[in-house]
Amino acid sequence: MDAYINELLNQFKAARNIKNIDLNSPSFKEEFNRWLTRREEIQYNYLDLLEYMECNVFHNENVAEVGKGKFDTVTQYGDTLLISPYVDGVQGNNSKVKAEVTTSNLLSYGCLSNYIDCFLLQNAYNEKQINALINLSNKYFVNVIIGVYGFIDDKDRDYKMNALRELSYKLSHVPIEEDFTDSDYGYYCYAVATEIFNKNNELKEFGKSLIKTPKQFIS
Repeated sequence: MDAYINELLNQFKAARNIKNIDLNSPSFKEEFNRWLTRREEIQYNYLDLLEYMECNVFHNENVAEVGKGKFDTVTQYGDTLLISPYVDGVQGNNSKVKAEVTTSNLLSYGCLSNYIDCFLLQNAYNEKQINALINLSNKYFVNVIIGVYGFIDDKDRDYKMNALRELSYKLSHVPIEEDFTDSDYGYYCYAVATEIFNKNNELKEFGKSLIKTPKQFIS
């Protein structure tokens, strides 16, 4: 199975609290596709939340989204950089880099053209993605925005939101801004964002020194 689709399936199962699925079932395929389509619609509300938080992530060349693919990137048609193993099929005008989401990769790829000073991640697939951003923020004084969104009746909603609140305590560089929106339309969006002052300009040169990216990996 495609690794990216498998990540989405795992999130679908967690949201619906189901253990086993029949991948060949027409009813499952219909339900899964409907879930993907409806969740894509929430992405616009999530971007509205970030705008309300004064986090300009869509038309901003200094922001990089990490770890997402064509069904759950929130910046597909923006000016951001997308760093992910799942860039195949992602459209739009943004730069796309096929790379594992690690601290060193994010730091080096983020310096390919313009200096990236903020990394964006929502609905993370695993703790490795989260830890990479925590390391970036705490060690290199880079801003991060981490969020979750989904449907109000998702079975894992409280878990995801509580985990995000706990995550904010691991980000050692303050201030940290956070906001939450709920809706009668059946969705929720929640995000935390750091805002680091007095950045060390030496970080730019350090990041650029890590670039070891063959041109063929840039699409």
